[in-house]
Amino acid sequence: MQPSKEKRRVPALVHEGSVLYIGEEQDAPVALDYKLRGSNNVYVTGGGLWPQGGFWNPTMTMVALAQDLADKLCE
Repeated sequence: MQPSKEKRRVPALVHEGSVLYIGEEQDAPVALDYKLRGSNNVYVTGGGLWPQGGFWNPTMTMVALAQDLADKLCE
């Protein structure tokens, strides 16, 4: 049985967000090269790079970040 619309919808803005924000400062978990600080081969991209959701749908930004990482890894 399918749940009702009220049970499927959240009365709030819901977009991806994470504690793995990207930044230049040393306390940022992810460096500007998308590498998780303290690792040699772990990269983070997509919605995991910002700490809270924005107003607009972030799908195209996530795609662009993933493509940028792929380009950097293939150089």
